[in-house]
Amino acid sequence: MNEALLKTLGERIATRRIQMDISQTDFAALVGIHRQTLWLVETGRTAAKISTLMRIADALDLHVTDLLAGL
Repeated sequence: MNEALLKTLGERIATRRIQMDISQTDFAALVGIHRQTLWLVETGRTAAKISTLMRIADALDLHVTDLLAGL
C-alpha cells in the first residue's frame, strides 16, 4: 500500500474508534496488539497484517471489506 492509502485507512480506524469512545490503550488490548502498533497503524506509518486488520474490523463492529472499501 502506498502512504496515502495507509494514512486513509489509519484515519478510518481512528475515527471509528473515537466514535466508539475507546482509548488507544483499551482498543489495542481488545485487538491483541501493542498500543504503539495501533498508533503506527492509525497514523499510516505502517501496514497491518491482514489478520490484524480483521481483528481491528471486528472490534470496530465492521467487516474488513467495509474497512477497506474504496482504498
